[in-house]
Amino acid sequence: MCACALCIGPGLGWWPGSAVEPEIATVSSIRLASPDGTPLPTARAGQYLTLRIPSATGPAPVRSYSLSRVPDADGYRISVKGEPHGTVSGYVTARLRPGAILDVAAPRGDFVLAEGSGPVLLISAGIGLMPVLSMLHELAARRSDREVWWIHGARGPREHPLAAEAHALLASLPNTREQVFYSAATAEQRRRAHAADGRLTKDKLIALSVPADATAYVCGPAPFMADMQQALTTAGVEPSRIHTELFGALPSINPGLTTQSSGPPHLPLGPSGTGPLVTFARSGISTTFPDSSRSVLELAEACDVPARWSCCPATSPTPRPHWIPRPTARRSSAVRGRAPTSSWTCSRPSPRGESRDCRQEEEPCPTYQVSLVGG
Repeated sequence: MCACALCIGPGLGWWPGSAVEPEIATVSSIRLASPDGTPLPTARAGQYLTLRIPSATGPAPVRSYSLSRVPDADGYRISVKGEPHGTVSGYVTARLRPGAILDVAAPRGDFVLAEGSGPVLLISAGIGLMPVLSMLHELAARRSDREVWWIHGARGPREHPLAAEAHALLASLPNTREQVFYSAATAEQRRRAHAADGRLTKDKLIALSVPADATAYVCGPAPFMADMQQALTTAGVEPSRIHTELFGALPSINPGLTTQSSGPPHLPLGPSGTGPLVTFARSGISTTFPDSSRSVLELAEACDVPARWSCCPATSPTPRPHWIPRPTARRSSAVRGRAPTSSWTCSRPSPRGESRDCRQEEEPCPTYQVSLVGG
């Protein structure tokens, strides 16, 4: 995961109605909106929300879920796969009720649909269809006349959420092609879904003869995305027009250091700090910033949180990290006019961050009042 901290807003609340809308046995959709009708922060198709779940036994766990449709006046929608032993996914899909409040960070992510008029390839596997489904919603809302390819792989119809929704969106557009692959379905199930037999592999994607001038958006497990990238490059698609979204953590990169064994992520040793709350989202670690730490990366190392470094290769044969400085506490008012909440300033590399001085600029991480509502 990235060694960065999240600014979490005071909460999303439920719409009136059912708390969770099951799509298939393992996936449910949850709708989120402002409880008092206050406009939510703008979100783009393909982005994700980060949720912090209440916990009575320790630091509140944090997870990120892609938007599964274009945000509109009614709010956001996420679709979550309930894992058998998933702390957060189990809570979201089985325990949430109308009126529940969750803390949610502002929508984020750069896996978004680019402007253009050329063909679009939306390629996914399993639960990875959610961000590309939101892109399909955006294309349908625009009444786009672009050539749109919808290519998805699943085990079968019982593991293929929102299939009818995607099919209807494609039918509303003038120039589309749909190809679904089922790897563990009966012949009758494949016939009903107009699905091909087997997994979506490199060879099968190449055999579809996708247009070489297309822009591709690929989401799924890392091995799947590597295969699709290779197939698309073989098909003539420019690498710069192949965009991916990983569902899972990247391996850590610690350049110049020998491999060290460490245990699972944990709270830092020693007394609690006096700084703002820092959350490492995928590791589920939340801690106040220690007085002894100089940077968020240093805090990540103290917690044994795997960290990926961005680097400055122009100045050193061994890449060194952009140090995210100590977070600075500030005060900001919530949208709904409640008492000010404590948050801190996130750091994002400026264009100068890729030059020799490796400097960074800081910009405020938005904090806002929203409420989680089902239906």
